[in-house]
Amino acid sequence: MLKKILIIGDLFGFPKGYAATNYVTLLAKGVLHHSIDVKVIVTTHTDYGHTPLNTQSKGVHEGIKFEYTTGSPSPHTPSRIWRTRIGSRIRHYFPIIRLLKCLIIARVKGGRHVLFYSRNYDLWKTLRKLTKHLGMKLIPILVEWTPAIPNRDQLKVKKELQFYEAAFKQSDGIVLISDFLIEKMHSYIPYAREEF
Repeated sequence: MLKKILIIGDLFGFPKGYAATNYVTLLAKGVLHHSIDVKVIVTTHTDYGHTPLNTQSKGVHEGIKFEYTTGSPSPHTPSRIWRTRIGSRIRHYFPIIRLLKCLIIARVKGGRHVLFYSRNYDLWKTLRKLTKHLGMKLIPILVEWTPAIPNRDQLKVKKELQFYEAAFKQSDGIVLISDFLIEKMHSYIPYAREEF
């Protein structure tokens, strides 16, 4: 019996945002509809400028719990002590420590599944290690094939291709929203996988 699911990513703001936020909100509502506790974890700053959409670092929106591991949706200028070399290094690890804390709390409360909505290969590798160590399943959510977008930085495309290959080959499951993405998955994994 599923008790808790985390949705973790860096492609969306929460609770307000654009298309990616809507995907995450609908997915979280679907999970809640089945009486499973859900929490959305955002791993990056999402709001810049003088009129941010999101202002809370954690809370509940329409029954969906959320938290920013950065401590805030908007970046702040750190105080002088945090701008030192040592302070900067320590500050770098705060989001990772907060993410680990969220994973451990979810695991203690019976959580076994992490839905991953990102194309960040480095974040994927970190989460892959943490979830394996905690005995949790990591399941990517793929809604588009970004390498097909023309005129993009080739280093970024290369990193995204690394992520897609890892997602297709190393995940404990996968959420795909189109037949095109299913075909792409089969080009990486020729054997049949269970599809929903």
